[in-house]
Amino acid sequence: MPHAQVLGVEQQQVDVLAFENGLWNRISGQDVQSEFSVLPELAWKKAGESELPAEAEKTLQEQLEQRIQTTQPLRLVFKDEKKSE
Repeated sequence: MPHAQVLGVEQQQVDVLAFENGLWNRISGQDVQSEFSVLPELAWKKAGESELPAEAEKTLQEQLEQRIQTTQPLRLVFKDEKKSE
């Protein structure tokens, strides 16, 4: 099997509950929009730093062991894909 990988990080919903302006620094809708535009890049960065793919592979191994009860140990092999140029 190929190794697990993060395929997408889509924003589902964002709720802005309140704008709290400072005495000198006002928050505009454009400020909020510019901060929201950074979220997808930040999400990809966090996903890359996380151990999510390794956890997914481990969970798959555990679920297969639970569902396929064999007398011999079940071995799941992950291989790297060779990309052709």
